Amino acid sequence: MSAVLTLLILNAALAAYVYLRPEVRDPLYDAKQQALTARFAAHPDGLRVVVLGSSRSAAAVEPKALEAALERETSQPTAAFNMALQGDGPIGQLVHFRRLMNAGQRPDAMVVELLPATFSWSADKPYDAVVLRPDRITHEELETVCRYGFPEDQTRRGWWEAALNPWSGLRFQLLACVQPKWLPLGIVQHRRDIGETGGWGPWEPVPEAVVRERLDGVRQQYQPELKAIRWEGPHVQAYEDLLREARAAGIRVAIVVPPEGTEFRSWYPPDVEAGLTAFLDQLRREFGVMAVDGRAWLPDEAFADGHHVTRPWAKTFTERLTREALVPALRRSEQSE
Repeated sequence: MSAVLTLLILNAALAAYVYLRPEVRDPLYDAKQQALTARFAAHPDGLRVVVLGSSRSAAAVEPKALEAALERETSQPTAAFNMALQGDGPIGQLVHFRRLMNAGQRPDAMVVELLPATFSWSADKPYDAVVLRPDRITHEELETVCRYGFPEDQTRRGWWEAALNPWSGLRFQLLACVQPKWLPLGIVQHRRDIGETGGWGPWEPVPEAVVRERLDGVRQQYQPELKAIRWEGPHVQAYEDLLREARAAGIRVAIVVPPEGTEFRSWYPPDVEAGLTAFLDQLRREFGVMAVDGRAWLPDEAFADGHHVTRPWAKTFTERLTREALVPALRRSEQSE
């Protein structure tokens, strides 16, 4: 009996701790936010720039290169941080943007990724519902994701299971605190040097044979997703709401479709390509943002797997992104003031 009572007390204590410390749920995000807070505190003057997106932008946008390029163009001191997280799509980006704002870390400008594959819709759920697990979000965020198309019964059940039995529901997060090496394959770990890199998570170059092998797996994963892209629905509404909230906060936004290799780009159905072009035009008109399609900006040798930029090419991409999207976004905002 005492063992059962002890177990119940420990479970209740951990549940209360997680409720009071929601960052325990999503250490991947929290590690970046802590590093961003320290980075911005160390540079209180000048422009503050944040990058939102998936692992594509996490690898492709190098904060130090962005800072240097932006300072050359604007003559203003700049502090940049890459908040892009593996798997984040339009709903995840909105959730994490709101976390950032609630933490009082409002940037002056943002680079917001628009990754077509994350606008796919599979069966009864958007892409984000696969990646943004219920155990990673707060109760308030639970209401948000259900409003944007997550399967309500399944998502709520998963959240309550993690909340009421955190020893099981949050086992990977707890294990990461003790010994990250024990985590199963496929469980995302945050880099311990994330503050030093400004949030950048570069991919290393690999031999061409390895790239070819990886591309075969990438094709199997992405071809069905690219065919399932929908340019309307609650996930699109989430992306537009992010832009709307950024505009209301006075944040200048540059949208970028991240780079991809030739073969990857060949997998897009024609109607999806046409829909992407129309969607970018719509965002430019409705929100007055700079929106660029950077998929063809880099040669095929720049990728580790056809869609993740390797370390030597990140600076090249970042400098062009700064020159062709971020600087015009800043200047357009100044002209409208």
